[in-house]
Amino acid sequence: MEPVTLLVANDLAALPVLQAASTALVRAVDDSSGDAREIELVIEELFTNILKYEYLPGQRESIRVSFEIKDQVFDLKMRFKGVPFDVEYLQRCGYRAPGDPADDEGRGLGLELIRHFSDQLQYRNLGKEGQEIHLCRKLSACNDRVLPSLVDTDVSERPSAALRVIVRRMLPHEAAAVSRLAYFAFRYSYDYVEIYTPERVRQLNENNQLLSFVAVNDEDNCILGHGALKPDALSSMYEACIAFVDPRYRGKRIHSKIALHLLVELEKSEVSGLCVFAATSHPYSQKSASLMGLRETALFLSCVSPAELVDIREETQGRESLLFMAGRFTQKEWGPFYPPACHAEMVGWICRHLKMNVVLHDDVAESPLPPRGQLKQVTDSHKVGHLFVHHYANDTVSQVGRTLRKWRLDRLETVYLYLPLLQPPTAWLCCSFEEMGFFFAGLRPGFQGELWLVLQFLNNQRCNYDRLKAATSFGQALIEYVRKCDPVQEENETCKERSNG
Repeated sequence: MEPVTLLVANDLAALPVLQAASTALVRAVDDSSGDAREIELVIEELFTNILKYEYLPGQRESIRVSFEIKDQVFDLKMRFKGVPFDVEYLQRCGYRAPGDPADDEGRGLGLELIRHFSDQLQYRNLGKEGQEIHLCRKLSACNDRVLPSLVDTDVSERPSAALRVIVRRMLPHEAAAVSRLAYFAFRYSYDYVEIYTPERVRQLNENNQLLSFVAVNDEDNCILGHGALKPDALSSMYEACIAFVDPRYRGKRIHSKIALHLLVELEKSEVSGLCVFAATSHPYSQKSASLMGLRETALFLSCVSPAELVDIREETQGRESLLFMAGRFTQKEWGPFYPPACHAEMVGWICRHLKMNVVLHDDVAESPLPPRGQLKQVTDSHKVGHLFVHHYANDTVSQVGRTLRKWRLDRLETVYLYLPLLQPPTAWLCCSFEEMGFFFAGLRPGFQGELWLVLQFLNNQRCNYDRLKAATSFGQALIEYVRKCDPVQEENETCKERSNG
């Protein structure tokens, strides 16, 4: 029999519809047994528990429910975007967390009614896709049904204990609490999608691919916030990332406490510096980065899909643009670097802003290039292309042009081009790339003292620079410089001048 799929609102009024659909399906196979009524009771218990425990007050979402009968087994799946928890760890360790906003008690899935009327029940975290409940029931009398027990969870009220915050490393059983806080702060809009899968958060920390730190109320161990360090993909720095606070505790300087603790951890490590990607739709992440001594080096326009910051109402600007901020370098001397003459002053300004001791040579004569160079192409899930020039050659400009045309046809939103400032050809070839439509984004430190000059290309987009928010005067100056370099903005200004003339 063909499966039946329904998309309903997270509203109790949808329950009779689900029950009627399941009953019609079961009775089409066997109208003589009591299976239909028992399945109705199971659906009622599952659906009401989802409504009670999986959503925040007033939250409106859709729930996808599918029924199928195959080999005399009723198969039910419910998919929804609710609050995640670490099923694997809880089942393995039998852990019962204390009662704070990110604990794992009260979810209500381990009810005796469901145990009695079901043969199998699985709860899965699907990352940004939410959760799935999968239930199976044999359509025949069966007295030995066994259901794996699932630990419950709840969203409790604000703890009444005094707020005395300490920051420490996340414990393995707290991965679920971190995933839930991400959900509370951003719903399922956060860019680092692995944060929504507690099992993955725990594994990354066990392998030191992610160093998670939590801010907790020392009085009752309630988890209030999270921040992390992870190796930067393009340098030997750490990236400070994945920072969020329980929305009910914003304004309590928890972000600041986490940021200062990350600096302490940084001093214990052997990495060469620290960096962060800070949102421009609001100034809060930039302020935290500034507190850590990080400075703006580049503006990456239209970089990711915007995160939905719960309880902070900012005007939606489509795709999010990010300010790259870096600092606290252990390296003392840099360069020599070879910026193009048109951007040499700005490159020097950014380097001084970063307190980098550099030597710049912008008056470089052209010289012969080898026949073969080296480029690297990377695309990501945000419809963004990254093109790295590792070594220049006679065909570098044409290779970049071909890649850009391909990515435009592939409908990538943005393309970033990374030019090595340690190599002299950057000084005279930059203008060739700008003739293709690339324009200045800023600087990005790399491995072994490298400094990338980053250019960017917006594919059929127009940036509204007035919506970009900067927390410092230098950040605002960098935004204005990028605006001036943007060829679309330059065309707009030319048109305005002609119309005014």
